[in-house]
Amino acid sequence: MSAYGGVWAGKMFPSMPGGAQTMSYAGKNIRRAALNPTTSGGTTSLSEVLSAPSSVLTPSIVQKMSLLQGVDIPFDCNHHSAATFGCYAQGDGKMGKTGAKRTATVDQVIAQSNAFYPDLNGVTQRSVLMSHFGQLSYRSKVPGNPLSDVDLPPTYTSVDSLWTALFGGAKPSSSAPQRQSIVDLVYNDYVRLKTNPKLASADKARLEDHIARVADIKRRQSVTISCSSPTKPAVMKFDGCGSWQSQVDFYKTFQDVLVAALACGLTRSASFLHQGWSTTFGERCEDPWHQLVSHVVDMPDPQNSMSAAMQRQFSGLIAPLAAKLDSVKDANGKSLLDRSLMYWTQEHGVFSHCQENIPVVTIGSATGAFNTGYHMDYRDMNRIIPTGQFGDKGPQRSYVGLTWHQMLGSLVQGFGIPRTEWGQSNHGGFGVKPSDLASSSYGTRYNNWGAAEWNAAGDKLPWWLA
Repeated sequence: MSAYGGVWAGKMFPSMPGGAQTMSYAGKNIRRAALNPTTSGGTTSLSEVLSAPSSVLTPSIVQKMSLLQGVDIPFDCNHHSAATFGCYAQGDGKMGKTGAKRTATVDQVIAQSNAFYPDLNGVTQRSVLMSHFGQLSYRSKVPGNPLSDVDLPPTYTSVDSLWTALFGGAKPSSSAPQRQSIVDLVYNDYVRLKTNPKLASADKARLEDHIARVADIKRRQSVTISCSSPTKPAVMKFDGCGSWQSQVDFYKTFQDVLVAALACGLTRSASFLHQGWSTTFGERCEDPWHQLVSHVVDMPDPQNSMSAAMQRQFSGLIAPLAAKLDSVKDANGKSLLDRSLMYWTQEHGVFSHCQENIPVVTIGSATGAFNTGYHMDYRDMNRIIPTGQFGDKGPQRSYVGLTWHQMLGSLVQGFGIPRTEWGQSNHGGFGVKPSDLASSSYGTRYNNWGAAEWNAAGDKLPWWLA
């Protein structure tokens, strides 16, 4: 997830051709068209933002991409670092201020599921999170229970700490006898305590969560690997407000360690937060960027700065990571990218503090679970969303689309995660729908998403899932 955003639709997405396929769905006419890149001067482009060197953004990579346009969070999250991963109550928006419960994010719901990890043999981390500013992910204290409270998974802020988490605890095979673990030593006490009728249900849940975490530590300490561990990388000094290239270089150091870990099977889930305070990928940082660029992206010059920053992230980080994953092949010629789904999104839509029309770019099909090679536009081009908080007076407007809940619900279904592990009681999609939408929205904006959109929230997103 990239902080900020607010890139105009015409800069983020290619134009939808006149001969695009259409479908009547959820009260609107949705459209899709095959991706048709252009190449000039060694650069391949799908749009102004989605441009990268042709040696990286190859025809093969393009055909493994999907562009999702017209997906909306139908209430206010304002500044956040986790709403686009499904924890809509995180942040300083009205949704968070209503006291809504924080819930597990989509990456953690997948990583905590036994459907995703039927066998933990050889796994040192169910998931890894890379961020040095802001919390992107939340996990359930009771895995697989959408009503559970949440806590924070470990966050790695430097490449050497990531290497230690993934490779540092893995050991070569050994026939030496193992000492009895602390989990084994206290197990009988744990069984006796959890059956005590005086133990309150909340305390019982805390006890079971604690013993599960200790057991997972024991499991990770006994992991053995058959692949070669890469050399532990040197600590790279983080120059937060340096040049945008130094920021690209910093995040890029994580990629080789991550790809090696994925190839070894040490983890199957990873999340990055490209925070926008000291790493804006632009010519300013911190509050000058926040006030002079992010808050006024409806004006041409700040818009050019923001779109250029997002293009640098795509060209310098997203496309190269896809290429690295695609270069690792299995015995059947399938790549890590073919077996994976890369998901890139941003904090805001087409203007500042906008939760409508937030762009989603995916690469990979997760072994055929998702269709690729298309730009899918779910906007109702006859329904413009009225102006809201600020920063939305520019030439590019937001249109009513489908809910973010439906898109994330489709994502977890693509990985085969049972609905019992993420479903909600008052709609069919992923994540909380507040019972009082009015208190979570600016003015009457919530009225733009009615029964047609909410009734579709449990459907698979048209055209995306195979």
